[in-house]
Amino acid sequence: MGEPVSFKFDFGRTAAIFKWLAKIADPIQKWATIIALVVGAYWSYNLFIAEDTHAENPEINISTETLSYANDLRLLAIHVHAKNIGKVPIEIQRDHFWISLKSVPKDRKAGYLNLSKLPELDRITDVANVDEGYWLEPGVEYDETRAFVVAPGMYAITAELDYGANTGEEVDVTRIVLAE
Repeated sequence: MGEPVSFKFDFGRTAAIFKWLAKIADPIQKWATIIALVVGAYWSYNLFIAEDTHAENPEINISTETLSYANDLRLLAIHVHAKNIGKVPIEIQRDHFWISLKSVPKDRKAGYLNLSKLPELDRITDVANVDEGYWLEPGVEYDETRAFVVAPGMYAITAELDYGANTGEEVDVTRIVLAE
């Protein structure tokens, strides 16, 4: 088949390589520690300050359904979707989550319509329909539904969530719907 291959191990050269590695290991370890500290500090800054991950970040939206109710009346079902898109839980207190219903008049002239000046038909202040409120965990979405009996027409619906432990932070949304 062929000649057997002989292998001779050079212990002197291997020992020299290990001595050289031992000599440079200490400075490499020190520099690796310094680099790890800098990277860790940057990551912490970016996570908590630049990205503001410790802040509450709720989002609300409204969807509606209109159902025939009686003769000239409609049942307007309002779904308020509260979602926590942040990374910390949000406390939703019962009296800090509300819906306002306003009728949009048909007799206005062309031009801007200031929805905030329309008279309120109804207001529900207990959208968080639990005595003590609840916690909205990160990534969770709730669908709170309330129903109003209305005449056919156009309505402005506003939902507002006041959050942030007495800091005055709020998020709101307004939709205009047609109840036919």
